[in-house]
Order: sequence, then C-alpha cells, then structure tokens
Amino acid sequence: MGDCMDTSRIGFSCISSLADPSAWVYGLEELGFSAWEYVADGDDALIPQRLSLLRDVRDTTSLTITVHAPFSDLNMASLIHRIWEDSVEAIMETMRLTAELSEMITVHPGHLSPYAMGRVDLAKQRLIEALERLSGAAEEYGFTLGVENMPEFKYVFCRTRDEVEEVIEAVDSPHLGITLDVGHANTTGTLDDFLRSEHIVHAHIHDNMKDHDSHLTIGEGSIEWGAVMDSLLGRNITMIIEARTLESGAASLEFLRSL
Repeated sequence: MGDCMDTSRIGFSCISSLADPSAWVYGLEELGFSAWEYVADGDDALIPQRLSLLRDVRDTTSLTITVHAPFSDLNMASLIHRIWEDSVEAIMETMRLTAELSEMITVHPGHLSPYAMGRVDLAKQRLIEALERLSGAAEEYGFTLGVENMPEFKYVFCRTRDEVEEVIEAVDSPHLGITLDVGHANTTGTLDDFLRSEHIVHAHIHDNMKDHDSHLTIGEGSIEWGAVMDSLLGRNITMIIEARTLESGAASLEFLRSL
C-alpha cells in the first residue's frame, strides 16, 4: 500500500465511558482524526448539555459528526409491540435531535428474545418494518442509515453479509446501507465476504484475535489491515476507530498511517 495512506476520512469513537467528551473531543483534530462518532446511549444520551457540545464541535472544529443511535435495552425485532414502538421511537428521536448536526447514523439490528426464538421469521419481519419506518425518517431528516453487522452472539440478527443484505434489500431504500464493523465480521469469519458488498455506507474499525469482540488497538489482532483498507478507501465513506481509550485510538491511527 505504500507509506502515505490517506487517513483523511478516519474518525474516533470511544466505546468506554470517558470523562465528559468536552475534555478530549477538541483534541481529536490535533491527533489527526477528521470525524467524531457520538454514541447517543447510556451516559451520553442526548440531554441538552450534550446537544450543546455537539453544536459547538460543529461550529468550532472541522470534525465531521456521525451518530450511533441508542441500543441499550432496545430491540427493533421485538414481538412485544410496546417495546418495538419505543425502540423505533428512540432512534427516530435521535434523528430529530441530530438532523442539523450529522448525515450518518448507525443502528443495531435487534435480537431474539426467548419468546421470539420459535418465531424467527416474524421477528425478522418486525426488524424490516422498523427499518422501513426509520428509512422514511432518514429521508425526511437527510440521513444515511447504516445497519451494523453484529459479532458472534448467538441470538442477534445480522451476523453475516447475507443476513444484513436480506433485510436491507427487503426495505429497498436509497437511504439504507451497511455499517461494516470490521472487528465484528472478524469474529464471525465473514470479513472477506462483507468487503465484497456494494451496500457499505460507513465503517467501524478495530481489531481482535477472532475469538471475541475485544476492541483491541488496530495492529494488535489478527485482521489483515492492508487488504481491509485497500477495499474501504475506495468507497468514499467515513471510517470510525472504535477504541477503549483515546490513546488506543491514536495508536490505531498511527498504525494505519504506517501501512
């Protein structure tokens, strides 16, 4: 690949709970990141203070902001109607609140509850219906919506390329695609297959030893990053390094620059 790889579309997101992001987000550009993915979940739910921070980052930096929709306790494949409605509405509210700030939002596809294990086709249809509604909202608010492929967890949807493309193609919206999580795909042994997909609109990048979703610093696991970056760099997408610490994210970026 050479020694001058283009890292101009690589951003950062921390999967661990750091101190108030205002303490570190303004230093991302100095470290070489061009984007910040805001995970609107848990302690970082979109309370007014967080929205003010997002607006200030937009106005005072050149960082592109991407959004990861909430996922804790949500299930777009739920067969319990109230849970399904609340899950979809939580993501739609995130779109409404961040429409002025971002054009890219990632969602998790949902999972099988014990009740749904004998009704897999019905649960999958509920997921498709949720994505149909969210794709309509994505069109209204100007978003591209990415369904994230999941790691090797037994009861989640969308672990393989076929599974993700099945629901995306059922919805058939120009606003819907795949957020390729490279680390997740490594745990399922499907990374090479995912890299052949034409539906990739966004990417999460981190490393592991294929045994579990460990979010190692890039270069410390088993992923062949030269081939991955050769595939992703030609797609005009933003890639987000998902790291456990800012230091790990910075080291990951330096590793990619060295390829």
